[in-house]
Amino acid sequence: MKQSDTEFQIEITCYGMTAYQLKELLEKQFSDEIKKLDFSIKMKPSRFRTIDPATLVAIIGGSTGIIAALITGLINFAEKRKSQMIVLQGKDGSRIEIPALTPPEEIDNLIEKLKKMNAPQIFF
Repeated sequence: MKQSDTEFQIEITCYGMTAYQLKELLEKQFSDEIKKLDFSIKMKPSRFRTIDPATLVAIIGGSTGIIAALITGLINFAEKRKSQMIVLQGKDGSRIEIPALTPPEEIDNLIEKLKKMNAPQIFF
């Protein structure tokens, strides 16, 4: 995924939920900041049959506040689903595991690491 200085894209995968369901949930249930995100559904090629061959892509216009709202919202959602953590992963295999109980003051540090990743993905 190509990223410019003003646009940041993050693929989001939630196990047990389709990309369409996740998009609807994010648009309805999170803060006003997250409503500023532009979401798109990307079909992913697969050699195997999968339940949902689509991925949700969050397109962020360079605002750290919006990225923080997304990460915080996903952490809260993961906690409600009894998930232990959210995983941020770059295309190069670099990986950051964020426990569901991460305090808000640590999120800014994680966002800086996320911005440095090549083609970041979020799994939970």
